[in-house]
Amino acid sequence: MGTGRGGDFGNTIGKREQDKNSGKWEHNSLEYNAHKMRGAYTLKENGYFGDATGHRRVRQIVSANALRSANDFFKQLTKGTTAKPLSNGKGYSARMPDGYTVTVRAVSSSDGSPAVDIHIKSHEKTVKDQKIHFVERTGGAS
Repeated sequence: MGTGRGGDFGNTIGKREQDKNSGKWEHNSLEYNAHKMRGAYTLKENGYFGDATGHRRVRQIVSANALRSANDFFKQLTKGTTAKPLSNGKGYSARMPDGYTVTVRAVSSSDGSPAVDIHIKSHEKTVKDQKIHFVERTGGAS
């Protein structure tokens, strides 16, 4: 996964989220981090990352290096908290101050691709509950 403590996913723990009066996102929340992400990781208006796959909550992001992209996505999304190894040793998980739990695995059980799972119990959040598979780009396009 990476090197160092927490697969190089260790950060400082934060306690801020969206201010209910101003509506501004505070640092160290998944919602804040998600709205700052750009490029292939841009959060869509419907609350999902990546492209639809035909399964309700399963998404896909295509890149030249799927594992590197999954780890980078996880690190950006969980900035402000500390990731802990999963009990089975097959990935890392981070609990965000705004209630989200994010998990990254190098090999998903469904298709073997690297995957990031985003879970939230509240339906009032902007970022939806989803699983994102990171798939290697094929062919000559870059």
